Amino acid sequence: MRCFTAFLLLAALSLSYGELYGQFTIEEVRKAYPQAVDDEETCEDLYDKFESEKKKLTPLMMGYKGSINALMSKHSGNPFSKMSYFNDGKKLLENAIRADSANAELRFLRITMQVNLPSFLMYNENIEEDKVLLISQLPSVSNEKTKKTIATFLIKSDCTTAKEKKKIEELLN
Repeated sequence: MRCFTAFLLLAALSLSYGELYGQFTIEEVRKAYPQAVDDEETCEDLYDKFESEKKKLTPLMMGYKGSINALMSKHSGNPFSKMSYFNDGKKLLENAIRADSANAELRFLRITMQVNLPSFLMYNENIEEDKVLLISQLPSVSNEKTKKTIATFLIKSDCTTAKEKKKIEELLN
């Protein structure tokens, strides 16, 4: 009986540890990320979770953390904070891409930033490179929702030609 009680206590502590120290999954991040683009509260919640994360992040999670940092600049009113969030986010995303340069999801995060940011920030030099990689790797993206999100973005984006949009639609079918 004591062993069973000790086991239950240990299990409860393990669950509490995960809650207290910000452990969350890529699925949770993928689900909340689109809302964070326009919803300040969701963005701040993801930002806080990433800031409290104690374990080493995978390149993909680091890329999302960078993107969330950059999104925080959108929700900040202070110009200095805006630049700080943006620069920190850009650095994290670029480090993640250096660590896993063939990851289509990381390239998707970067192209969405580069296409949507004001040109005066001069963070738009990888659009063509990322677009080419995304189109070529779209069939191999394993997460179906992510694949559809990438394809939809590319089809709606001004950065893709009519020929490229047709190819993307064919890849989806």
